Amino acid sequence: MSALETQHREFLSWIQTVDHLGTVERYGNKFTGVCLFWLNIQADGSLTEAINDWDAAMEKARQVREKWPHIRWLLTIKNDGLPSRITPIVKNEQGEQDRLMQAIHRVLDQHPWIDGIDADLERLPNDQVSGIYQLYERLYQEVKGRSSGHFVHVDLPPMYGPYDTIGPEKWCSYERLKDFCDTAQIMTYGFAWSGSAPGSTSPIEWQKRVMRYAVQAFAPEQVLMGIPAYGHRWEISRYPKSVDKLYRGYSGGFPDFLRWMVGDLSHTDVYRGGAETQAYIPFFSFYEEEDAVHRLFLHVYDYVDAGDEDDTNLHRDAFGDKAYLTAYGKSQQVEFEQTVSEQKISDADLIQGAMVKENTYIAPRKPTTGEKEGYAKWTFSVPKKGTYDIVSQVQFPWFDQQKLTIKIDGTSYTVGDVPQHYPYHRLIHWFKLARLSLTAGNHVLEVFGSGSQVGTVFYGFRVCARFQEAHEAGDATFTLRPRKFVDRDQKEAWPYENQLKATVEAIRRPPDAAIIYYDDFRDWKNKLPGEKYDIQSGSWKVMNDQGDSSPRPYSWVSGTGKVTLSYSQFKDVIATGNIRVEKNGKAGLMFSNLWFCLNMNYAGGRYELYQGNQLLAYQWPNGSLELNQYYRMALKVRGKEVIGSLNNRVVIRHTLSSEVGKGAWGIQGDVPMSCDLLVGADACWYAPQEAIDLVLPDQSVQTLGRIPRKGVTWDEQWGLFYLASGDEYDTRVDPVDGMEKDISMDWDYLHSTAITLTEGDYPVTIRMRDQGVSLSSLYLGDADGFSVAVFPFAETQLKQADIAAYEWKVRGVGLWAVGQEDPQLWQMLVDHV
Repeated sequence: MSALETQHREFLSWIQTVDHLGTVERYGNKFTGVCLFWLNIQADGSLTEAINDWDAAMEKARQVREKWPHIRWLLTIKNDGLPSRITPIVKNEQGEQDRLMQAIHRVLDQHPWIDGIDADLERLPNDQVSGIYQLYERLYQEVKGRSSGHFVHVDLPPMYGPYDTIGPEKWCSYERLKDFCDTAQIMTYGFAWSGSAPGSTSPIEWQKRVMRYAVQAFAPEQVLMGIPAYGHRWEISRYPKSVDKLYRGYSGGFPDFLRWMVGDLSHTDVYRGGAETQAYIPFFSFYEEEDAVHRLFLHVYDYVDAGDEDDTNLHRDAFGDKAYLTAYGKSQQVEFEQTVSEQKISDADLIQGAMVKENTYIAPRKPTTGEKEGYAKWTFSVPKKGTYDIVSQVQFPWFDQQKLTIKIDGTSYTVGDVPQHYPYHRLIHWFKLARLSLTAGNHVLEVFGSGSQVGTVFYGFRVCARFQEAHEAGDATFTLRPRKFVDRDQKEAWPYENQLKATVEAIRRPPDAAIIYYDDFRDWKNKLPGEKYDIQSGSWKVMNDQGDSSPRPYSWVSGTGKVTLSYSQFKDVIATGNIRVEKNGKAGLMFSNLWFCLNMNYAGGRYELYQGNQLLAYQWPNGSLELNQYYRMALKVRGKEVIGSLNNRVVIRHTLSSEVGKGAWGIQGDVPMSCDLLVGADACWYAPQEAIDLVLPDQSVQTLGRIPRKGVTWDEQWGLFYLASGDEYDTRVDPVDGMEKDISMDWDYLHSTAITLTEGDYPVTIRMRDQGVSLSSLYLGDADGFSVAVFPFAETQLKQADIAAYEWKVRGVGLWAVGQEDPQLWQMLVDHV
């Protein structure tokens, strides 16, 4: 052993039971620090013992200390992540903090061989930031006041920067704790947990991101990088709520997963209900090099990933190394049965008057002085008497260009006159005119400029026995090939009574308001198109990123004043925009005479809502708003209800005295501002992003992921639902199958009912019932239960220790926790004696 071998190689871990002291006793040469995880903080500030027979446990620990005097021994004081047991200590309203300090001194007096305190304080109150740091400072001073040799170690949440984390601990800034501890364990584990999607407890890239901040805030010799000995097994065969569980996941150490791998455990064993209908099967794991962990598929008879599909019309993409299929929108799918006549522009008998005529289309225009209204006529024939669908091909270029007056054999019909959220605005599509009983022979179809909206485009029409259309997002077809396993007794294994289940791994999203218009300004050069925008005041210019060589370069609109869409008949809308205020003043979104803005005349900014010149409401931000930074703003107007949001968080709610009625939306600023995205959506119609159809081998269809709702009206043609008032979330009803009505933003699992299968090759189609759903994997497993497990082993901890030593040059690592580790670890760690 040399100093070079042990440099940056300190090894700290926690002891939860007396039995685990045996590991330290045997392998003490591998340890430099031990934390006895044995003292519970109570709400009144007292400390209670978290282990049976405290005196015997402490005596055993003292004996082990005598054998290995180089180890630093700390007593952990902990609240087990329960805010109710730590918030009163932070507030210290009735002497709780004083009582805690007295208890710490008392236990240190009773056990003078203890070197100090390990403070594992979790879920501290984010609204008591100053009190938290005062508590840490006092704890440090109290322990250090005993003697300079007493040690203070703290366990801290993983942070990306000051107050920046994916977890709940928003109070934490490492810089403010630097002087209140001798060492700090950065708890770089828990990324994947019982309630998350399967994955590494401590992904290496995430770990590095946290450590990058830690070594900037602390002196590296203060820092220990947290490494886990535990992993998780996630049951992906059923919804947790269906069996009265909160989460899918079960944490466990390496010995637990080894038992699964050798076939000692099953999903119906004595630990899991005792039905004993599932075979005990040994399973190999897959090694995942990126995070140096093992992935284990238990009682999964086959699975396919995005990229394994036989056929798809979905969009392919990847998040890191995880491929997925998705649909960003829906399109019209049409079928014409027995077309008997197809009429194009070139087939017209007559086109005259105020009518734009091109090779493939016509469109009514405004007549000049003395000119007749536009008119076009076709003669078509059907071979025999019968009932026919007459379907026109049209395009509605703008919201006031979406209506045609048509006559068939003298009877009037209307094409268009569609709602503002009509999904085919600006798209060429087929529109069913009528289903009529026609006699054999000739018939006449006429298009009239009079009664039509100028600019509505007509491409022709078809006559067929039946027209069918669907508004679809797309699908993917896979082949599943389940085969028998061999159990631990060398017998063939197959699910009980041939019962299997399919599980889809997907990301779902909350419903989105039905889009009316979307503009990222990438299609415009220098200025906004006059046919789509009205500059009400000021000056506006489209800016294009000169460094972006893509066909549609990143662009934004900048200016001062007011600009709106060139249509003023919108009603009940949500205007959304990425808004950047560039000087002190006001800028934001507007609809009709309402203006939701950021007022940067105040230090830190303020949210304001105006009607005309009248200030209706304002709100101070939680934190500071900054100039020259984009914010996602939204202005929702529905009846008398007005809601202003920033970054998807409601900041203003106001009820008007009367409705504003119809109007246009846009952006408005009395100082220079920019906008790189402007979206309008219907405030009453919602597009769900949650459900798929699973088409099984027998061609039966199961809809997965659909949340039942109350108080809404469904439009089955478009897959939308209407909500006249209230919040969308309040319409959700708990599904009877145990699926959550909340939508996770993580990968989630949707389950079929049990299906009967034998060995074979089976086609399965996943059809996107909604847009916005991302599909990653499809699993076929035993209906009695199947799981995915991800866990570390000795090589994982060694790799992470190398990263701590060579990349960050920190003091060492802290392993959570003794008893969960791969036994090989003790032969691999460096000796400290």
